[in-house]
Amino acid sequence: MLGRRYRLPVDEFPLRSSPAYRSLLLLAAYQQNNYPYNRLAVRIGKNVFVRATKRNKLKRFLISRLRALPPKGIDLLIIVNPRAAKAGEIELDQELRNMYARVSRAGTRV
Repeated sequence: MLGRRYRLPVDEFPLRSSPAYRSLLLLAAYQQNNYPYNRLAVRIGKNVFVRATKRNKLKRFLISRLRALPPKGIDLLIIVNPRAAKAGEIELDQELRNMYARVSRAGTRV
């Protein structure tokens, strides 16, 4: 579970005005923040997994992988695509690393 300071309030995040990275498995909206650490939010709809236990497991997996990456001072909202339900952990991890690399490069220019 994320500590309170690392949680991104999803309702306050301007999704439409934020740049986004889109792939087959994930959509990541991001913006620069004024903190030396990243703030994260993961959204997984019922169209990905019907059972909440599977959604929570996937959310914990994604957050654990994101916490292992170096902080860049970015607010990051990840929305999971239904195709991610069929993807393995290795594929999701690789997709997450590619996404974070692109977002962190773009986030430093903002």
